[in-house]
Amino acid sequence: MAIVIFTTRQEVSRLRNSLSQVDLTAMPISPDAVVTEVHRHIADHPLPCKVTDVRYSETDDTFRVHFMWTDPVDKKDWGSNFELKGDGYGTYAGCIRNTKFLAPIHPPRYTPPLKDSDGMWIEVSTPSVIHNGG
Repeated sequence: MAIVIFTTRQEVSRLRNSLSQVDLTAMPISPDAVVTEVHRHIADHPLPCKVTDVRYSETDDTFRVHFMWTDPVDKKDWGSNFELKGDGYGTYAGCIRNTKFLAPIHPPRYTPPLKDSDGMWIEVSTPSVIHNGG
């Protein structure tokens, strides 16, 4: 009888651990990870940029990212928002379409209205639940 109780407790403990790991991996990306990935994507932009805020909407499964930069010509601080929308599988993607921000990259091309292909696309992904190939 003691062996059965011990084995049952071990199995319950194993199931609790596996469920808690599933819950952790199903959560969206941390705001710090979003900031890191956005900075990585915009690092090559000619204007130094900084992410100043990241907000997450559970309802829309979307991150709203606010970033700022200083224009070297007019010396003014500028800011803009863009959204990273979830695909339901742990990837969040969005496009920066701010013409003032995009102008130094391809000045003649970035005039309103912008198409999806005209923006700077950013993608952030959660780590896979499969580690080391399973």
